[in-house]
Amino acid sequence: MFLLRELLKRKIKKINLIILCCIFQIFKKLNLKYFFLIAYFFLNKSNPIFCQNQDSLNKKIFFIDTLREINLKEKKTNNRFEYLILKNKVLKVYPLASILCEKIKYIDSKSNSVSKFRNKKIIKLEKKKIKSEYIDRIKMLTYSEGKILCKLIYRETGLTVYQIISKYQNKINANLWYKILKLYNGNIKIIYDPNKIKEDNEIENIINNQFIK
Repeated sequence: MFLLRELLKRKIKKINLIILCCIFQIFKKLNLKYFFLIAYFFLNKSNPIFCQNQDSLNKKIFFIDTLREINLKEKKTNNRFEYLILKNKVLKVYPLASILCEKIKYIDSKSNSVSKFRNKKIIKLEKKKIKSEYIDRIKMLTYSEGKILCKLIYRETGLTVYQIISKYQNKINANLWYKILKLYNGNIKIIYDPNKIKEDNEIENIINNQFIK
């Protein structure tokens, strides 16, 4: 029985370590001090503190009381986590969105003063520059970061990504990309409305606090 118990403990610790690694991957970019608190409680789930002798009753009660205090603040803490995660994504995506929007505005300004043929050459050249300089950064974006990028492009240009593709390429390409991304719950027709959408309002506050002085 003793040997079986030891093997079981090792197996639990191994599973705990694997799950902890997964949690770390999620939070590795956030530098959240709360992560270490979560990790501490998680690793101590199989700790003997939960099965002490009768003479250590006070310690047991103290530990349970501590957990109760954390549970009371759980909703607030979760909201804080969500805000910090969103802030981290906006800080990552906003500079890229600004660059892409500058490119779009540059093409727009040229399109009014040059011939149609020349305008096509400008679009083609800028498209190549974007691919060579920024495609790797765009590829590294997660689904939610890509969603924020689409929102910020709409914020700066007043156009959805779908409308931009239709304008500078054609509607066939725009519809093709729209349908492909729809299969993965993506939406290039997404808009940005901080007055009606809670997440957009939070994004606007983050931008105003971090980038606009």
